[in-house]
Amino acid sequence: MKTNLVLILMLIANPVWADWTKVAESENKLEIYIDLQTVHKDGNNRKVWQLTNYPTPQFANGQELLSIRARYEFDCKQDRRRSLIATAFTELFAGGKSIGTEDVVGDWKDIPPDSVVWETMKRVCKAPTR
Repeated sequence: MKTNLVLILMLIANPVWADWTKVAESENKLEIYIDLQTVHKDGNNRKVWQLTNYPTPQFANGQELLSIRARYEFDCKQDRRRSLIATAFTELFAGGKSIGTEDVVGDWKDIPPDSVVWETMKRVCKAPTR
């Protein structure tokens, strides 16, 4: 019984099993999803896990990738975003093999209106928080 409980907890905690909500799709079929259950509020800022699915293979570290799961921080007052951590995967929806993680906090970047990132920010900044 104890083994089953550990397995269930591992499945629940694994971000692959996140409740991804599609927020945008670019003209070239790049898909952006967020896990609304992970939105964390800190003043005007919101942190959230985001998943990006690519329509064709991309390359990182000499390997093909089809998705990236990343943690972003949005500044809802100044309309900007920065990356916190990102992991590339060989399959869609953060599946397959992890081919690298970057955990360097990026610089704040302004978000252009009417972009895929703008749509994502609007959803994140309006989402219920914990």
